[in-house]
Amino acid sequence: LNSTDKYRFHHLNKAERDEVFNGSIELLKEIILPVNPQYKIDAYRAGGWCIQPFEDFMPYFKQHEFKYDFSVLGGFYFFSNAQYFDFSHAPEKSIYKFSDKVEEENLQGEFTQFNISSIHIDNRIRFLDKLLLKFRYKLFKDHTFNRGEGQIATKLDTDLFKPATAGHNIMESDWERVAIELLSRVKLRDYLQFFDDNKYMHFISHPKMLTRHNITMFDVFLKNVYGKYKVETDFKKML
Repeated sequence: LNSTDKYRFHHLNKAERDEVFNGSIELLKEIILPVNPQYKIDAYRAGGWCIQPFEDFMPYFKQHEFKYDFSVLGGFYFFSNAQYFDFSHAPEKSIYKFSDKVEEENLQGEFTQFNISSIHIDNRIRFLDKLLLKFRYKLFKDHTFNRGEGQIATKLDTDLFKPATAGHNIMESDWERVAIELLSRVKLRDYLQFFDDNKYMHFISHPKMLTRHNITMFDVFLKNVYGKYKVETDFKKML
């Protein structure tokens, strides 16, 4: 995108919001319902984590009877010309109820937030990961962004945009979101240990950013998980 003026839903006017949100729902129905007429479209994830302010989205959640949101990356913040979010003070819970603010728990809230998981990767692992990625790129040309590129964002002055509490800047922290495109051979043990410790793991990923190595490692991860736990999924219902 050459311009990020309307990257966030917040920057669209009412007619544009109606067109984007309602039009997207209709498109999903055209794709999904012929395959499974009983399938319920009742969950949402905002692009670029830009779910704030939630008051922009609430009328559409209520109109379409949405129950679940998957947009919060607890403990993180980022302010740029494109993205703008602050989850630095979100509940330290995997799942919680909310009402008018996604970053605040409300036990009587009508919506449920599924917090995106984050994991600490120490500097040694990060260094080994960079070496592995460079090796695979040079040897196999296996590299992220083979199918597209993410939005280039210019970070805003953090002295002007500070999180409400201490949090992690998503671009500068040794904590990172749990994502298939960040999973590698050297991180696999940490990912498996995280799942054993938490019994919950919310991935956020983008197909355009996946490498062959990422997909292979995710397959290894799933085989380990299926070997130790009972896994429930609704993917089979769509086939």
